[in-house]
Formats: sequence, structure tokens, C-alpha cells
Amino acid sequence: MLNHSLPNMKGIMLATLAASGIAYGDMALAGDVPAGGSRTIDGQTLPENWTVQVDGTLNVVNGSRIGSVDATHAYINLYASSVLAPTGQFGIQASNGSRVDIRDATVSATASGSRGVVLAGTGSGVGAGEASLATINNSTIEGAAYGASLSANSVLDVAGSQVTGTAANGMGIGLFSGTATFRDGSVVTGQANGAQIMTLTVPGVPDGGRTLILDNATLTGVTGSGVLVQRRNASSTSTATISLRNGASVSGGNGTAFELGLGAQATIDVDASHVLGDLKVATGSSATMALRNGSTMQGVMTGDIAATVADTATTWNVTGDSDVSSLTLNGGAINFAARGEDHSNLLVRGDFAGTGGSVTLNTVMNEGGPLSAQATDRLLVQGNVTTTGTTYINIAASGAGANTDTNGNDRPDANEGISLVQVGGHFAKRCVRPGPWFGQLRWLQARPDRLCARGERSLAERAAG
Repeated sequence: MLNHSLPNMKGIMLATLAASGIAYGDMALAGDVPAGGSRTIDGQTLPENWTVQVDGTLNVVNGSRIGSVDATHAYINLYASSVLAPTGQFGIQASNGSRVDIRDATVSATASGSRGVVLAGTGSGVGAGEASLATINNSTIEGAAYGASLSANSVLDVAGSQVTGTAANGMGIGLFSGTATFRDGSVVTGQANGAQIMTLTVPGVPDGGRTLILDNATLTGVTGSGVLVQRRNASSTSTATISLRNGASVSGGNGTAFELGLGAQATIDVDASHVLGDLKVATGSSATMALRNGSTMQGVMTGDIAATVADTATTWNVTGDSDVSSLTLNGGAINFAARGEDHSNLLVRGDFAGTGGSVTLNTVMNEGGPLSAQATDRLLVQGNVTTTGTTYINIAASGAGANTDTNGNDRPDANEGISLVQVGGHFAKRCVRPGPWFGQLRWLQARPDRLCARGERSLAERAAG
């Protein structure tokens, strides 16, 4: 079993090709590090593809350039140098407990189907079932299909670097089993999706799940989604844990930050970070989405989603019709974006829970009446409102205003007024209240706890069938 620490570079003898007995063009010798052996390429250009055998070490330093590297239960150290993979090769492939350290370097594998850095493993041979590890600092990693990919419970730690999938269908990162962390200003870009997460198990290798951590990092899908979680085939499922921290952001060129396909499940925690796009969950899949500690989301949520908007500095800006399985509001704000003449509904199919917060709706102040005559955003709760505090409904008003007491009896009757919040289940008194200025409207003064007009079937009831 390999020691988890990398070799001490101070103890490595940096040798020239002549001194080490390696002649340029001697393909067999120059391209192979024997089991337990060590080779150092110092300031040289050797376009060969290198193989590092069990317990071997390959050091590439001081502006050197080589072809691809394939290591099994071995070490690769790439410092201030580059790997330029030829057609049909990955840049660096490390398996069965290998250790890769890349600093101030470039790995490029841009031929069709190629990958920049690949961490993998098998269930047989030396190092069977052991996780491979790569640390990448201040470097550039490029691959046509994937900038980097990891399976077999591998670990990837990237700091201050750029990882890019360059082909039209390229992914910045492919996460099949293991943990990938991007931090310290790292940028992950896929020309298609920023990240593809999919369960891929290897016989004899434990599956440690799929964890993606963005810590002060940016992830972008240029034409597709930021993060795509999908199953491998119709009989499989995929699970993912995704964490955004310290100003991280996720976006997709198709408007979707997180996309869960069929057979997918994801836990998404957004801590002091930003979601620039939608969360879309396919039928039969599910997600939990927690926005907290000053996070923002600009988009819609649709599908089986347990959504939480926590603390007063956190905001979900709803940009269109949204549909979630449950909603917890713990002091946060839900603001509906103005859409001109169009308006949005937020449908909560289950309960609306938490300590309360604020919801801002865009409303045209007309005479109201039948739902078809109203022009407003709405919060629709099919379940119960179980909040322990008050949720304040703030109105971004437009229009000249009109008398909503259409029958002139000075009372809020059925089919009068403008419906803002509808609850299909039970709710406590004063769980939902208008914002401070809203009490000027006469019908709300008369019935301060009822924001839904009675007498016609509500939108929440209609959505329930």
C-alpha cells in the first residue's frame, strides 16, 4: 500500500538524460518507469508516452514537456511542466491508489474523446480497491471529453486552477465515484455541462458515493446545465452530494444550474454562495436544496424538491413558475422577479414550514374579482402552513389602483379582491400577514388574516386535481 504522503522532492536527484542513461528516441527506456524505480525529467522535451509501474515515481520538472502518463499504484509529480497528450491518449491516468501532484503546470488532451486527468481503479492487481488521489495547484487542465474524471472512490483536490472540457459535448468534471473539491478561485468549465455526476461502480472497489465541493470556485456549463446528475442506464440510479461554500457559483448556458435526470437523487447545500439558474428535477427523481448564510438563487425550482431558504440574508429570486414538494422558510426572503405582463406561481405540494420570513409578489392593482381577471404572483400551498412565526407578504405594486368592492357592500365577499396566498390545508392565525403599509387597503383591514378570497376553487385546489 502506498504511503499517503508524496515523496520529499529534496531527496530526488535531478539528472540529465545523459547522466541517467536515457537517450532521446530510446522509446522503451525513456517511456517506462520500472516497478519501484524512479525517473526525473528536468528541463527536457520528451514527447513519449510514459508508463509508471507499481511503486514507481515519475518526476517532471523545470519546464519539461512529455506525452501522456499512465500510472498504476505509483507516483506522478508534475511541477512547472506540461503534459501534451497525443491523439487517442489521456493526459494523466492514475489508478489503484496512485498519487498525483500537479503544480504550476499544464495538462492538455484535446483530441476527440480524450480526458485531461483521469483517476480510476480496478478490483484486482496491486492496489486493488485503493483510492487514487490527485492534488492540482495553480495549473491548467484540459480534456476534450472531460477536463478531469474520477471513479473508484478517488479523490481530486484542485486549488487556484482551471479545469475545462473543450469539445462541444465536453464536461469540466466527470464524477462517477469519489470526492472532487475545487477551491481558492478555481474555475470549472464544460462546453456542454460543467459537471456530469453519474454512478459508475467497479467490481471489487467500494463505492464511496459522489461528492462535489465548490469552495470559492466557479462552475459553468457553456451550452448545457451547470451540474447534470443522471443515471447510467434504465436499471440504475445515481446519487450526489453537492456543496457550495464561500462565494462559489454554479450556472448553465441553458438557464439551468442543477439538472437531475431520471433515477437521480441529490442533496444540495448552498452556503454563502450563488445559484445562477434553475433547479430542475425529473419525474421520479428527488432533491433537497438548502440556501443559507447569505446565499442567493436566481431561477425556478421544479420537481420533487424539499427547499429551504434560511436566515435573513438569504434570498431566492423566483424567475418563473415553480413547483416544490415542501418549503421551509427560516427568516429568508422569497422575491418574485418582475416579468412584465406575465406573473409566476410558487406551488408547494406539501407543507410550508419554518419560522417564517418574507415573500414579495408583483401585483397589478386592478379591480380583481375572478382569478382570470387578476394579474399577480401567488404563493399556493396545497398542504398545511406549520410555520412558528409570521411570513410577511410584500407587494411590488403597479397599476393605477381600483375599487375591489365590486358589489359596493363594504365587505370582502366571494369573488372580490386579489388572491395572493392560498392554503389548501390547515394554518395558524396570523401565520401569513401583509407587509406594514398594506393595511391601508380597506378589505385587509377588515380581514387581516385572510389573504385568499373564498367562493371559488383556488389555484392550489385546481393543481391538486
